[in-house]
Amino acid sequence: MQVKKDEELFASGLFWLDRKDYEVALDALVECHLRGYRKQEIEKIILEDYYIPYKNQLEKNYFKNVDLLRNYPYIYSQDYPDFNDLCYQFIPCSASRFIIYDRKKSAFISDFDLKSELNLDQCKANSLIMIKNEFRLGNILDCLEKTRDPNPFLWMKIPQYLFYSDFNEFVQYLQIFDFSTALESERLVFLFGREELKQYFSDSQALLPEWILNIWDEKKDYIVDYINNHYPWTEKCMNSLRETTYSYYASVSRHDLRESIQSGKPRILFVTSRFTTALQYFIRDCACACDRLCIPNQVLIETSNLHRISLCTWFKTLNDFKPDIIFAIDHFRWESAFLPANIVFISWVQDVLPHIASHESGARIGSLDFVLNAFVTNIDFLLDYSYPREAIIEAPVVANQHIYKSYSLNQEEKDLYSVDICAFSNAGNPQKGLHNFLNLISFSPRYDELKLVFKIAYREMYKSFYQEKIFYSLEDYRRFLFEHLKAYGLSIPEENLSTLAREWRQQVGYRILRSVPLEWLHEKGYDMKIWGSEWTDHALLADYAQGVAENGETLSRIINACKIVIGTNPGMTTHPRVCESILSNTFYLAYRIPEENDWANIRRYLMEDKEIVFAYSREDLYNKVDYYLENEEERRRIISSARKKITENLTYEVLISRVIKEIALKLEERL
Repeated sequence: MQVKKDEELFASGLFWLDRKDYEVALDALVECHLRGYRKQEIEKIILEDYYIPYKNQLEKNYFKNVDLLRNYPYIYSQDYPDFNDLCYQFIPCSASRFIIYDRKKSAFISDFDLKSELNLDQCKANSLIMIKNEFRLGNILDCLEKTRDPNPFLWMKIPQYLFYSDFNEFVQYLQIFDFSTALESERLVFLFGREELKQYFSDSQALLPEWILNIWDEKKDYIVDYINNHYPWTEKCMNSLRETTYSYYASVSRHDLRESIQSGKPRILFVTSRFTTALQYFIRDCACACDRLCIPNQVLIETSNLHRISLCTWFKTLNDFKPDIIFAIDHFRWESAFLPANIVFISWVQDVLPHIASHESGARIGSLDFVLNAFVTNIDFLLDYSYPREAIIEAPVVANQHIYKSYSLNQEEKDLYSVDICAFSNAGNPQKGLHNFLNLISFSPRYDELKLVFKIAYREMYKSFYQEKIFYSLEDYRRFLFEHLKAYGLSIPEENLSTLAREWRQQVGYRILRSVPLEWLHEKGYDMKIWGSEWTDHALLADYAQGVAENGETLSRIINACKIVIGTNPGMTTHPRVCESILSNTFYLAYRIPEENDWANIRRYLMEDKEIVFAYSREDLYNKVDYYLENEEERRRIISSARKKITENLTYEVLISRVIKEIALKLEERL
C-alpha cells in the first residue's frame, strides 16, 4: 500500500514537472525522497532540472560576497571555502523559496523562504540591535533601515550586530544573496561564535546591544547571559581602574610634574575624535611630531565609526599610559570633570565655539591649564572672555612637512589632478549654509516670518558681497540682521540677536565669502578644480567639484598637480592650507581679509609679495592669477622663499618643542 502511494506521488511529481509547474513538482519529489523512495533518481532529476540551470548564478553570488567580506572592516579574518566545497545546494522552487540539499548528509534538510519576516518591533531609529542566526537578507536590510540615524553626525554610525553560531553555516547562504547593499552602510558587525563575541565586547569602546532578536529562550541563551553580565562587569572594571588611576596621580607631586616637563620629554596623551573634520588630522600630526622628537605619546580616538570613547576607556588609558599632559583641540579640562588634578591640560583653541567664547570657560582655567591660541593676531578675543593672560601661548596652525612635500606624480595622478587653479573647502555652498541656519531657528513660533526675512537677507548679502561690498566684523553682521528684521516689523532681544549674527556669519556669510572669488574666476573661464564636500550641489560651481580630498599624502599630491591654490578662508589667513600648499610646491594666492578682521594674520610669519601674495579685489584677483600663471619662475621664487620660512617656524616639531618649553617656564613661575 505504501509503495503504491510512493509510486503515485513520484508520478505526480513527474507529471507537474512535465507541465513546468516546478514548485508543485519539487514538493512531490522531495517528499518522495524523504520517504526513501527512488532517492538517487530523484536527486538526479532535481540536480539537472532545478540546480544546474542556476548554479552559475549561485557561484557568482558566492564569490562576489566573499570578495566583499574579505575587504569589509567589521568582520574578523576568515577562511572561506571554495564554492565546490560548500555543503548546501540551494534548489530554487519559486522566486522566494529554496529547498536546501545537504550534500554531506545526502538529504533535503530545510525549506527556506526568503519572505519569512522577523519581528522588528524593538527596532527604532538609533536602536542598538543584535540579530542571532539571521540568514534572510531582507530582514537584515529592514533592521538597518529602521535603526538608521535620521540626522547622522559626520561619520558617526550606529552598529548592527549579526551573530552566527557557526561560520561554516553562514557561508552557505552567501550563494543566494548579494550583500553589497547591506555592506555599503558599514554598520554591520559580523560575529561568529562565543570567542568572537567576547573578543569584540572586551573593547571598552564597543557599544553593547539594547535588543537581541531571534532568541527563542532568553533564560537559556548564552548571548543574553553574556550581555546581561557584561554591564556589571564593565562597571566593576571601571571602578577598579578609577581607583588605581586616582591613587597614582595622588602620589604625583607638582615638583615631579614640573621636572618631567622641564626634561622636554613629558608623556603626552592627545585626545581627539574621528567625528571631526580637520581636528583629528592636526592631532595626528602633533603625535607624529612627538614621535620624531622622541617624546612619549599616545592618541585617544575612537577605534572606528561604530565605537565610542567611554569612561572605562579613559581610565584604562590613564592607568596604562600615565600621561603628564593631556592635549586637546577646542576642549577644556572642565568638560571632563573625572580627570585627576595633577595633569597638565593643554587646550589648542582654533574655533570660535559657544563654549570657548565664554566667560565661564575663561574663569575655569586653573594653574595647570594652558590655552594655545591659534588666533595669533587677536589675543584680545581670549582676554575679553576672562582667560588668564599667563595661561595663553601663541600657537598658529602649522603643517606636517613630512606629509606635505614635493611628490613625483604618475600619469594617472596627473590626468586626475592637473589643473591651473585649485581651491579647497568643505563649507563653500551658501545655499547649504542658509538651510543650516534656518534649521537652527525652526523651533521659533514666528518661524515663517523669520524665514521670509532671512531669505531676503541672504539674497541681498550674496549680491552685496559679489559686488565687493563685503563686511567681516560681528557688529556689522548684527547691524545687517537688525535692519532687515526692523524693516519687516520684527524685533529680537539683543542677546539673541548677537547669537543669530554669530551663526549667520558662520553658516551663511563665511560660505558666501568662500564661494564668491571662485564664482569670479568661473566667469573668466579659468581651468579650475574645487575640492570639498558641498560643491557638488553648488548652483554655479558644481561642474568644478571633485569631491572630498583625503587629508594627508593624497591631498598633497592633488596640490602638487596644480599651479595656484586660491585661499578664500574668511576668518584668518594663517590657515593650514597656506603651509600645506607651499610645502607641496604650489603657489598660494589668498583673497585678502582686512587686517583688523584677520584673527591670524599670515604676515606675522611670511612677508607679503615675497613669501605670500594677496588679491585685494576682483580685478586684482584676475591680474595676479594671470601674472603668476604666466610667470612660473616668479611663482617658484616665492614658493622657495616661503618654504624656508615655514620649515623654520611653522612645523609641528617647532610648535611642540616651543610649547613644552614655555609651559616649563610658566610652571617654574607658578609652582
